Amino acid sequence: MEGSDEMQLNTYNGWENKFTWLVDLHLSNDADVMEEVTKVAAYGIDEQNAGGLVEAWVKSSIENWCTFWASRRGKGHDEEFRLLVWDLLGSALAYADWENLVRAMMHEIEVGENLFTEVLYRNIESNHQLRQDMMTLVGEASSIYTGMDAVREWFELQLEIWITTLVARRQQSSPMSVLARDLILAVVCWKHIARVFREGC
Repeated sequence: MEGSDEMQLNTYNGWENKFTWLVDLHLSNDADVMEEVTKVAAYGIDEQNAGGLVEAWVKSSIENWCTFWASRRGKGHDEEFRLLVWDLLGSALAYADWENLVRAMMHEIEVGENLFTEVLYRNIESNHQLRQDMMTLVGEASSIYTGMDAVREWFELQLEIWITTLVARRQQSSPMSVLARDLILAVVCWKHIARVFREGC
């Protein structure tokens, strides 16, 4: 899966990686969101500082969307952040190496160097119920490949439920909430995003 690693972390449309591009795409898609991010980036004393401010703003906005804390920000941005999270999670799952994940769960191999596979594996190993559910899926499968498909489909469904169901998102310590936080902003280059907004979209 070396090709997947290259695709996830190498340049994409002039950006450091696809995930940085996706964040910029969504932040630039709505005039009100774009105006807010531009203001946040302008407060930075340099690109690095501005990147940290934009990162904090985006993470706070996603957290507010997750918990539906409408009093902390306008509800008008909910759809933008829902789509941003959906795209980031979908891309992260698409780049995960599901075969290596299942083989690592069965202790056949080490998990490997794919960032998203590592995050999935770490989350499975740190939650007894999640590990038990995954091992049941793999145990019932007729081959490693059907087990791999079952695990992938299970995560895709659970994260879709998490995205579309407020009650699921509000459970901040649930396995899906922890996994979503670990996956969605792991490889974003905030300095590059801040630079674009400081220069004017």
